[in-house]
Amino acid sequence: MAAIVLLMGVQTVVYVAMWVATAVHRNSKPNLSNLITGDSVSVASLLSAPVVFGFIWKMAALRRPYPVRDYLGLRPFTVRQAAEGVGALGLLLALLTVINHWVHQPPNAIMLDIFRTATVAPLLWLVIVVVVPIYEELVFRGFLVQGLSRSRIGPWGAVIAASAGWTAIHSQYGIFECSELFVLGLILGWLRVRTGSIWPAVIVHAVNNGLASLMIVLLLEGKIRVE
Repeated sequence: MAAIVLLMGVQTVVYVAMWVATAVHRNSKPNLSNLITGDSVSVASLLSAPVVFGFIWKMAALRRPYPVRDYLGLRPFTVRQAAEGVGALGLLLALLTVINHWVHQPPNAIMLDIFRTATVAPLLWLVIVVVVPIYEELVFRGFLVQGLSRSRIGPWGAVIAASAGWTAIHSQYGIFECSELFVLGLILGWLRVRTGSIWPAVIVHAVNNGLASLMIVLLLEGKIRVE
């Protein structure tokens, strides 16, 4: 829980600082619509990542006698394990495509704005596809799943709890999208428990974020349409 609070706290401070700095630079009053932009998301994620990494590493080091790398799941993995995870993601996305055909879920307005307002698009892509999957998996499937697995709820209870916590921090999404995230979180947790490594989960997380980002860019460019 402390890691989640730290992650959200650091990012919030960066968002507000950039928001105020932008207003001062433009000699205008702060506008809430400028609080979360593509650039602020990029900078907040990059600045919070080292803080979260250091905190998680220190907390894991206190969990003696377990080696930090083993505790966090920083273990080798096989191509087959990663492929199984990507395959599970593919099945989930196929199912969601069918469901979305019936419910007509509109694109997320906040994510569209984030990509629309990014002045350094490659940096935003780096953050969403590489940085975010690594530090979120380190916190939720690395530290949290491992710690809760040793409690009364056991490994699968830990997977469910971590997925719920991971879904909760994505407040920019609606109920339908949060449901998607929760199921994806279960897949990522399953990979962590099954392989003993967080890296297959990181890869699946990165693939998911990359596909979602590509979809947003294509929507903004008018190359695909949502009915």
